[in-house]
Amino acid sequence: QKLVKLRSVVLEYLKDLEHRLAQVETPLKELWEEKIGLISSGTPTTTNDGSTPSSISRFTRPRSGSFSASAIAEARTRIRVGLEMLNRLRADVSSHLPDLQGLQLPRAADFLPDMPTLPHLSDLTDLDFTHLDVDPPSITHAYDYTYDSLQVYLPVLNTRLDSLHEHLRSVQLPSSVASSVAHGMIGELLQRWQDPDLLTDPLKGPFYSSGPQKGKGKGKDIEGVQEGEKVNLSEDEQIRLALEKSANGAKLISYNDLPQRYRNNDFVDTGYRFIPLHRWPRILSSIFQVHNETANIWTHLLPLVYSLTALVSTTVPMLESHKMPIDIAECVFTLFANICLASSCIWHIMSGCAHMGTCESAARIDYVGIGWLITASIGSVLYYGFSCRPMIAAIYLSVSFCLGVAASILPFMSWFNDRENKIYRICFFLSLIFTMIGPCAHLVMIHSFWDMYTFISAELASVAAYAVGLLFYALRFPECAIPPKWTWVSDWFGGGSHAIWHLFIVL
Repeated sequence: QKLVKLRSVVLEYLKDLEHRLAQVETPLKELWEEKIGLISSGTPTTTNDGSTPSSISRFTRPRSGSFSASAIAEARTRIRVGLEMLNRLRADVSSHLPDLQGLQLPRAADFLPDMPTLPHLSDLTDLDFTHLDVDPPSITHAYDYTYDSLQVYLPVLNTRLDSLHEHLRSVQLPSSVASSVAHGMIGELLQRWQDPDLLTDPLKGPFYSSGPQKGKGKGKDIEGVQEGEKVNLSEDEQIRLALEKSANGAKLISYNDLPQRYRNNDFVDTGYRFIPLHRWPRILSSIFQVHNETANIWTHLLPLVYSLTALVSTTVPMLESHKMPIDIAECVFTLFANICLASSCIWHIMSGCAHMGTCESAARIDYVGIGWLITASIGSVLYYGFSCRPMIAAIYLSVSFCLGVAASILPFMSWFNDRENKIYRICFFLSLIFTMIGPCAHLVMIHSFWDMYTFISAELASVAAYAVGLLFYALRFPECAIPPKWTWVSDWFGGGSHAIWHLFIVL
């Protein structure tokens, strides 16, 4: 990645230098034509003190009137030679330093011998691969050679740049020409290159402006890039690095390999998927693979399948009999409970997608599902608790419905999904639960405290389960307390605080 950055920096520098040299060439040509015209007309070209141009030192910057036609021609020649050196250097850089998008490396398959023709499936057990002569070093040799050759080229590049600089510094310009391109002085541009760290670390060079530091920094990052340096890379560059590390979604990567915006829980170090959106079959098939979201997916996918199966097995006979009345509140609660489980599965499956827009949309769908599950839970209590007072029930249910709508709108606001606003998301969902305090107090006024407690006691177990699970989620326990050498145990399948929260929700 540093070499790719260096390519961009050097080519941009050469382009800027070429533009400024062109600015110098035009007025020099005009001045040379003017001198030639004076000579052909017989007008002597002398200086203010009467001396001839030949007496002027070539290491000074005399005014244009003291510059002879031959001196101007020499300056033009040196600039043309400099442009030729620049073009050769640009072609050299383009051929030696990689362009990540166009970089073509040999495939490992190119080094494998021809595979035998696949037989009929019935004969598949007879395949024998022991005769294949595969030399692992030969597979990686091309990659090592490419990297090593690029490293060898860096000193050569430094030497050629120095030669170009020395040549351009020898160009002497008349004062009128120098002032006409005052905003594009070659000397000023060359001075910007005098940074000893540029060729060894182009990310620290004068042509790259670092952005604000946002990450925590957890040591080394992809291919030796420091964590602080990776923060300074553009998001597209971070994504390209992560895709390279994940072999385009084929391998799991670590927390440090993820782009900054994709990071969520820094206590989970490994087991991350990073799969391009266009490879969506691989994203779906990851449901059946082991990674740090496996437990999060299956702790809600299994209950969803069970709930839907039970719903079909009980609803179909009930509809066919036409005898059992339909409980609207129960149906609504079951519907939104299943929506919550499904939206959670969608999020945890798609969290391994390398497309940020898709990830954020899946997360918002998950928040919407949580909001409507809480709203449906509250609504069922209101429906049964105030069944003898329809008007009061209608008012409370309307308020509850409006809160559910709010829970569907807020997740689609940009700030709501930010990692640093996690505590506000938790507080919002808690506030939905606390809206039950008013209706419960009203039930005490209508009946009695004991009657109210007896009525909602069945719901208290669910509320307690939600609260305990949410506590695990908010504190990120147990992963925050696991020693670093043992984090791979939970990272392997995702058995952390989020999966525990899922289990409490199902309970």
